[in-house]
Amino acid sequence: MPPSSGATRKLVLATLAFLLLYGILSAPLLWRGDAVARDILAASVFLAIALAVSSAIDLYSHRLPDVLTLSLTAAGLFVSYWTGAAPLWWSVASAALGFFVLAGVAYVYRYVRGRAGLGLGDAKLLAASGAWLGASALPTVLLWATGSALVCVLIASRRDDSLTGASRLPFGPFLGFGTWLVWLYGPL
Repeated sequence: MPPSSGATRKLVLATLAFLLLYGILSAPLLWRGDAVARDILAASVFLAIALAVSSAIDLYSHRLPDVLTLSLTAAGLFVSYWTGAAPLWWSVASAALGFFVLAGVAYVYRYVRGRAGLGLGDAKLLAASGAWLGASALPTVLLWATGSALVCVLIASRRDDSLTGASRLPFGPFLGFGTWLVWLYGPL
């Protein structure tokens, strides 16, 4: 069933808001005036759009569609290989590590709590991050993602009394944020 025009409008506005955020975050690099190779610039634009669309969809549907996460992973493998950033085997191993880290967390959470707490879409998005950035960047992606999620939850809890430990919160936008920051500025 296709989304209603109101839902489509919300998704478009959220995507534009994420793109604006990503543009603001990349502004210091643009002001420096460093020459950026066209292939890296094109890859950056693609990554920003894919992360923004994924984040907007997750924000409203609490789902990260496979068509986006798997395409983003494949693109990351291609970009890493094409630009010579990493050997293909390393990008594949990094993607696998990203997936298995969050899939493992999801499995353990479900086992301990008896309910889902993290979707496999998040694991697939971290796999894409691994493909784009490499395994050594994944801890920084997770640091930015969990730190920004915690700040947002703390702010939301001050404004909304209905927020509880059982509230559903999308993690994809935070993973997208962390991935974008590490793509721009590198791991800590």
